[in-house]
Amino acid sequence: MSDQEAEELIERYFNGSITEQETQRLFEWYREEASRQAEWPSDETAAEVEHRMFRSIASQMKPEPRKLPNLFWYGAGAAAALVLIALVFLRASPDEELPISKVKNERYKNDVPSGGNQATLVLENGREVSLQHESGGYLAAQAGVRIRKSAAGQLIYELQPDRRNNAGYNTLRTPRGGQYQVRLSDGTRVWLNSESSLRFPVAFNGQSREVVLTGEAYFEVSKNKHKPFRVLSRNMRVEVLGTQFNMSAYDQSQESSAVLLEGSISVAAGGKAVLKPGEQAVFRHGRPGLQVSAADTEQALAWKNGYFLFVNEDIKTIMDQISRWYDVEIIYRGDLSDKALWATISRSANISEVLSKLEMTGLVRFEIEGRRVTVMP
Repeated sequence: MSDQEAEELIERYFNGSITEQETQRLFEWYREEASRQAEWPSDETAAEVEHRMFRSIASQMKPEPRKLPNLFWYGAGAAAALVLIALVFLRASPDEELPISKVKNERYKNDVPSGGNQATLVLENGREVSLQHESGGYLAAQAGVRIRKSAAGQLIYELQPDRRNNAGYNTLRTPRGGQYQVRLSDGTRVWLNSESSLRFPVAFNGQSREVVLTGEAYFEVSKNKHKPFRVLSRNMRVEVLGTQFNMSAYDQSQESSAVLLEGSISVAAGGKAVLKPGEQAVFRHGRPGLQVSAADTEQALAWKNGYFLFVNEDIKTIMDQISRWYDVEIIYRGDLSDKALWATISRSANISEVLSKLEMTGLVRFEIEGRRVTVMP
């Protein structure tokens, strides 16, 4: 879509003449532009855009807190949220101070930086290695496997073919505000999200490859048709031969899920299902059965790719992610049960930037004091 077409569609949105098909085109254009952090094609100043946007949002944006099977839902709430982000956040230059930032500075007593590559490796003998404090190089040798940290900060297990592999187990743990990547001895690559742990054998002997996950991880499983790869969590089991998928199984969450990107996986949790690429299986605690539906794969992998993607998410789900990544306590004040937001935000931004962008929806406000964030309607 050209800049001129985008401007015309925005004008049609403001005067109420936009069609649902045009809204869909505008939303798809925004998603492309947001990923490139493009400039908004308008001659208006940021302040003028902001004022006009809030005037429109006040009367039109009333989203409902519901989870969607995929991204393609459109309506006044979605259009308002997308235009809000596109106009205000993509249009403003770094040197322009939006009016809301003045209010933000008064309420944000301090700032909190984003999380980063932090993890602890627990070896078979109980020794703990703080990986963020280790320089690149070899860390240990176990059961015919050498363990090293690459210059890029990846943990790598290297099989030594001439050595016997009497496998012990290691555990990789990420704290709140941490993430890490490991390449297992069979070549499988795992990205571990914050506040997660992966227990795995140093070498995969026997007829299968089995690991235990708490939290969230993205797997690129090395193909081996003779040795299935299994991921076990509190109440979900995923089995593959070689594929790519995301799995979320936090102990404090009310649901566990698996989202398939490539290949095929078998999921067992209150039932069984075989997923095809682009599908997800969700098990909700206290509810019978396993629900299979189309997945928003971009949203599922946003954390691994370095950004937050909130698609009509309720505020508690959003704040759970923010709490883990920034290692902050969340306090709720007032009724927020009907608040649902849309946003795409970099995970490398300080927390004040993330919260201020969420505030621009006009649906929620925040205060930061120490490592405590208060959420208010």
